[in-house]
Amino acid sequence: MTKVLNVIDDWLAGAALAGCFGTVSLELISRDVFGYSFIWSEELSRYLLICLTYFGAAGAAREGLHIRVEFILDRLKKRTRTVIEIITHILCSCFCGVMVLLGFRLVRDSYNLGMMSADSTLALPIWVFQAVVPVGFFLMTIRLMIKAWLSFLDSKLNVTC
Repeated sequence: MTKVLNVIDDWLAGAALAGCFGTVSLELISRDVFGYSFIWSEELSRYLLICLTYFGAAGAAREGLHIRVEFILDRLKKRTRTVIEIITHILCSCFCGVMVLLGFRLVRDSYNLGMMSADSTLALPIWVFQAVVPVGFFLMTIRLMIKAWLSFLDSKLNVTC
């Protein structure tokens, strides 16, 4: 299951990065070479950068790259450090789970109201881009729960050996 999640995380973040890079490059070349500017490029690149942020955060959770206070953790005994890491993963996954629910409500309300982006030049409803919030937090929730479980299993293996 984690291999599938790795592919999903990497593909979503990579697609957002490639799309953002392609959009900005197209705009620069079009403006500088042909003297023509696409009015939708700035908005699309902004949305893709937001997507990259959320999907990249899920990948960072996978790799354990989010900010932590290692100065304190490094001074603790291994068992205490593991317990604190498990509790931290559980609390963070709870927060992310709440954000999934709130993000889903945001997307549902935007969809039901037929909302479009203000001053938008893209003919897409805003919920399409807002959907990245619950999806990104859902991926982070799964990642953090896996990390908590693996930390728990690792502590059990180390105690019995």
